[in-house]
Amino acid sequence: MEGLWTRPQLSVRDRSVVTVAILVARSQTGDLSHYMNLALDNGVTPKELSEIITHLAFYAGWTNATSAVAVAQNIFAERNIGADQLPEASPDLMPLNQEGEAARQSAVQGLLEDASPGLADFTTDPLFKDVWLRPDLAPRDRSLVTITCLMANGQVAQLAGHLNRALDKVDASVTWTCYVRTRSSNRMA
Repeated sequence: MEGLWTRPQLSVRDRSVVTVAILVARSQTGDLSHYMNLALDNGVTPKELSEIITHLAFYAGWTNATSAVAVAQNIFAERNIGADQLPEASPDLMPLNQEGEAARQSAVQGLLEDASPGLADFTTDPLFKDVWLRPDLAPRDRSLVTITCLMANGQVAQLAGHLNRALDKVDASVTWTCYVRTRSSNRMA
């Protein structure tokens, strides 16, 4: 496994982000403490780690996220990481890309058609007009954890839209490496 962490396609920080995202997405809390500590050692900030968990609540489920919160709370206590080093509950949000959001809403409406007209509305405000705009995790990293989570859980229906979104924020080789790493993890589980 050590060779995997030294490959040049992803920084150790990004590998840490992807690994934590996989473990949260699949609710594999047994190794989560080790990899959250490693992520902090590899340059992921406490704010970013907290935001990864918050973000994944929408893609991996609340149960998986709350299990990850319990692990993170212990790590933060062990490392004397206080509330002042964590994200605000209601920070000033980054500006919304109106054109991109309109395209996303149109794609979702086309996908859902008449089957569930409220779903697009119910995900737009809390997810795409709030969580995705929180400032303590870069949009690039949000794309990275979203794609990782979707792939780790085999949720392919949303993948194309998020890959397109990611290509605006992430080098294509990073996206591909994330895909390969997640596929390898799925075979091991």
